[in-house]
Amino acid sequence: IRFEDRDISALPPYRRVALGIAYTFQITSVFGNLTAFENVALAVQNAMQRDHDAFFRLDAHEMDRRCEEALDRVGLGDRADTKASTLAYGHQRLLEVAMGLALSPKLLILDEPTQGLSDPEIESFCALVRSIAERATILLIEHNMDVVMELAERITVFNNGTILAEGTPAEIRADDQVQAAYLGS
Repeated sequence: IRFEDRDISALPPYRRVALGIAYTFQITSVFGNLTAFENVALAVQNAMQRDHDAFFRLDAHEMDRRCEEALDRVGLGDRADTKASTLAYGHQRLLEVAMGLALSPKLLILDEPTQGLSDPEIESFCALVRSIAERATILLIEHNMDVVMELAERITVFNNGTILAEGTPAEIRADDQVQAAYLGS
């Protein structure tokens, strides 16, 4: 695996995060006993420590601002004081995205991010992804083909661990193998 002309294959996840890679998982990975704000604060603290000398005193106002901004961007600003374990599954997914955003990533990997979201939440999520893409590269792993076709500039389709097709959304839509395997020709 290469990132910015560097082999990162053997790097542990925390070192990849330090390079500017953030990711969400298909199965949510939030701290259920903490509030949404506290979950994001952990990510903000990590980013602030990475961006400054290890002995730099973290500014509480800056941390609060960054947490609130990340929660607001994903639509969870009004749930900042809610324990993560009590959030609906779709909102836990959005909380993970907020945690990823709080790291100010260069690359944000989103694994099945729309799973558990309602149609209006998916629309909001697509708008969010477009705004994130203005500043970061997004690797979207998604089975919701409507979302993929709407958001992707380039698509790689896998089938049983091998690449089935690569191309633009239009090329993927027109591919007979993709049609048969995923799009229901």
